[in-house]
Amino acid sequence: MRLQRLGGYRLLSVLGAGGMGSVFLAKQISLDRNVALKTIQAQWARQPQAIARFIREAFAAAQLTHHNVTQIYDLGQVRAQTSSAWSSSPAVRSMI
Repeated sequence: MRLQRLGGYRLLSVLGAGGMGSVFLAKQISLDRNVALKTIQAQWARQPQAIARFIREAFAAAQLTHHNVTQIYDLGQVRAQTSSAWSSSPAVRSMI
């Protein structure tokens, strides 16, 4: 893994990767909790439409509250790397 830290998160391991980005198990340093941190691939990070889609997904997910939906904690950009942090739900914990 190339990145060890992204903003206020310490990257612990890769949980998965797809066509648009990767999901990491990360430690939110400020609150000392594990989260799933979703990042967008560099090739998409330079395309405004892809960033807008990523942000729309985060905003849509933030409106949902249900025991089967992972809660989103944070959305941000550090050094041109856009990411969203999601709670470490039972589904995420089962992947660890």
